[in-house]
Amino acid sequence: MLFSPRMALTTSRRPSHLTNRLMKVLSAALGAPIYRRGSSTLDEIAKACKSHGLTSFIVIYTRRKRPSILTCCRIINDSYEIVGRIFIIDFEVYPIKGVFTDVFVKLNGQSIGARILYDFLCKFWSPYRITKSKRYITLVIDDLPAEIKRRTKKEKLNPAVMRFVTPHGSMMLEIFIHHVHEYFPPLKPEVNKGRRK
Repeated sequence: MLFSPRMALTTSRRPSHLTNRLMKVLSAALGAPIYRRGSSTLDEIAKACKSHGLTSFIVIYTRRKRPSILTCCRIINDSYEIVGRIFIIDFEVYPIKGVFTDVFVKLNGQSIGARILYDFLCKFWSPYRITKSKRYITLVIDDLPAEIKRRTKKEKLNPAVMRFVTPHGSMMLEIFIHHVHEYFPPLKPEVNKGRRK
């Protein structure tokens, strides 16, 4: 499926160098502007996104100086709701540059984890579906390589890998996924009161 996501990227309050690196490459791959977090709350990030015509954003969280979670948020009025979280094992950036505006999501893997990730992304980006594009990157959802899977804990494991491939067939980015947690219904900000955002 082909999408043109109107979304932004931001981080937790104290991102590491590796988190900023992942955000920069994701920004180029998805054509998503970066909103520097600073001291802003997520409500303030949501309002800033809305003022620029964006309707969703992803927060990249950091744990032990590495990117750990992609929290997918949808803007509702002047606030937001959390649609789901993608838990990261690791990532790999390749020396391929490019800036794209759209993304073609392709399911290549046979595992349950690959199907769950594919379905989640297609649902999250469903409002942005388009029929044609001249500047798109292919996001291949595949099974997690065995050598990466051996490094993970078994609890809640439904692994997959996100591979961002340019129109010339070059790999730009790989994100190795532990599992996806989708919220039914989406999680409201007031549920998170007292928790660190």
